[in-house]
Amino acid sequence: MCQPRSWLIFDVGQKMKALLPIVCLLGCSLALAASPDTWIVEPPREVAISKVPAIPTVDVFEVVASKHSLATGDLRKIAVTPISEERARLYTGHYYVCPKGKRPFLVRGLVGFAGTGHFRAYRVGTAIWVSHESLGDQIISSRTALVVNLDFEPSSAYVTVSIIQ
Repeated sequence: MCQPRSWLIFDVGQKMKALLPIVCLLGCSLALAASPDTWIVEPPREVAISKVPAIPTVDVFEVVASKHSLATGDLRKIAVTPISEERARLYTGHYYVCPKGKRPFLVRGLVGFAGTGHFRAYRVGTAIWVSHESLGDQIISSRTALVVNLDFEPSSAYVTVSIIQ
């Protein structure tokens, strides 16, 4: 009787050993895909959005698409950083203005459902809270950045996203 000579023929133990790394890799990929974005930082529970001062919308600028990679790259390790007015203009376009008494900051942002919604920014003590609210049926967050003119130096940033169906 001839024995098959193929590497595709395993006994049960060999099959399990061969499949284990594949199963682990698939499980890790699914877990990462299902986990929330690491840029999401919730404010403390006692902070109510209706009780914190809103930052005027005229001081909040979205980074233009052509500078998106550059801006999010600058925010890889830090959620908020001061920038020059020239850099702010580079990120946002010629329409950028910074009123006297304020400074531009580059801040992390997340878009919940692209194509709808808007950003709002709030001051929470010495921190800034950036929230994107949009319409949609599922959160498909994508990282972005904002330039926000502030009259204070934020110590940290909260970044949230919400979807209304």
